[in-house]
Amino acid sequence: MPKQFLRLVSDYSLFQSTLLRSTTKAGFAAPVIICNADHRFIVVQQLEEIGVQADAIILEPDGRNTAPAAALACLHALANKRTDPLLLLPADHTIANEASFLKAVDGATRGVEIGRIMTFGIIPEYPETGYGYIRSGTEISGAPKCFEVERFVEKPDLATATAYVHDGGYFWNSGMFLFSPTQFLAELEDNQPEVVTLCRKAMDARRNELQFTWPDAGAFRRIRSASVDRAVMEHSNAAGVIPVDMGWNDVGSWRALQRHNGAPEGNTMIGDTVQLESSGSYLRSESRLVTGIGLRDMIVVETPDAVLVAPRQKSDHIKTLVKELNSQNRMETVAHTKTVRPWGTFQTVAKGLGFQVKELVVSPRAQLSLQRHRHRAEHWVVISGQAEITINNKVSQLGAQQSVDIPVGAVHRLANRAATPLRVVEVSFGSYLGEDDIERLEDDYGRVGVNDPSRT
Repeated sequence: MPKQFLRLVSDYSLFQSTLLRSTTKAGFAAPVIICNADHRFIVVQQLEEIGVQADAIILEPDGRNTAPAAALACLHALANKRTDPLLLLPADHTIANEASFLKAVDGATRGVEIGRIMTFGIIPEYPETGYGYIRSGTEISGAPKCFEVERFVEKPDLATATAYVHDGGYFWNSGMFLFSPTQFLAELEDNQPEVVTLCRKAMDARRNELQFTWPDAGAFRRIRSASVDRAVMEHSNAAGVIPVDMGWNDVGSWRALQRHNGAPEGNTMIGDTVQLESSGSYLRSESRLVTGIGLRDMIVVETPDAVLVAPRQKSDHIKTLVKELNSQNRMETVAHTKTVRPWGTFQTVAKGLGFQVKELVVSPRAQLSLQRHRHRAEHWVVISGQAEITINNKVSQLGAQQSVDIPVGAVHRLANRAATPLRVVEVSFGSYLGEDDIERLEDDYGRVGVNDPSRT
């Protein structure tokens, strides 16, 4: 599950918190969401949970970093004759002081109005080696508290980061930008014209399906990965930075999350956790009791499918660990225990040779596709709610504690016609139980045909 969709610091995910601080009440238009196609139903679900209506949800077939994403947003805005400044926000950080955030956006807008592409420099609280830095220059005339960007600096070693903090003219690079869509595209075209050309082709050949915009995958996949910093800001004579202290945290490691949730020298306890004689440790539980005795500067994180134990100073070595897991073909790196679908969610409860048990939660007035399987049979048990079951054109109603069998190859559908969620336990049996053993015959969500992993 991508970091931005997790509820790490509050009852809202990082994505939802980003949206909620950028509402129409604060002077923003409806958001344009750029996300991976695989995440589209998570995005829709989380938008609905907080009552936010997106202007557009543009789906990338593959990630190509921030510059192409920004170009897609600019092209969308200009196609709809909108020339107001665009605020580009990563959806995976925290901001403690929203008033300072909004004040900084207002200040940066003045820079954009006089032809600047603005970024937001975070006043550093300590010498962080995990962030890039921005060196500021002279103040920009006509834009108070906005400064020329002298240079961008890659992630430094500790001694260099310490010197940056003492200097006072260096700021953490937040990855947040404010710019005119016309100017951004022009500068991107000057430096990486193929990115703009291919983004235009992808948007010109786009298709609209439900609330989603699908740029042409063939054109988009030809784009080389490029960040806004590398593709535009490092080459631009119009780059500006506004320093801001707003309690920003990239939440880039468990150590950073500990710093956000509690004092680094104390223990941070999240969920069902108990510790004795421990110090400087972070314990997080999501599904069961986690205990620790005599821990010193340790990270212990429990989720339904895995447990992480690491010294705090090595908590940023996750990428190396993931590479090792991938080399062992471990599914934990690619499949979350709970999967979001447009009709609701399912979660694998148990799995073994030739069988799999899932809990399905079908949203009110939603239904699964009309489908069949070539390799597995299923048994459905209604736990709560009222289920409408279709099997080979025969429709029946099942209530709590009632069950039904679906033979291999039977055309079937599960529907919830009620105003409350439907919970069903599904037991699958067969020689192959993968999600691509689904042939959709009818579907409310544009997924008809043999299952395509990019359109699940």
